Amino acid sequence: MRCPNCGEPVSQFAAGCAVCGTDLEAARAQRARPRVPVPVPQPRLPYDWWLYLATFAAALFFPLLGLLLAFLAGRQRYGRERTFFIVVGAMAAVVLLIPGLQLGVWQLLT
Repeated sequence: MRCPNCGEPVSQFAAGCAVCGTDLEAARAQRARPRVPVPVPQPRLPYDWWLYLATFAAALFFPLLGLLLAFLAGRQRYGRERTFFIVVGAMAAVVLLIPGLQLGVWQLLT
């Protein structure tokens, strides 16, 4: 290895150059750093975003279908996705069990 400042040969274990005093550890660290910045992944919609939208709309307008979709779509999911389908399924069950609420949702949206 050679000193990046003066070009004199130095040991690969040396902490600094004996001739010019350059800090070789800092030079090695800078050389080890990647030169091209690594792109940061941008948050994206899940590939099945339409399933979320369809389940939510079905829970409001067709509660029995919404309850079925929430059950089928949410059973193999984890975390926030599963929580979303549980909440939508509960909302569909409430709208299904209280007929007046279904009419109220229709009146609010129309």
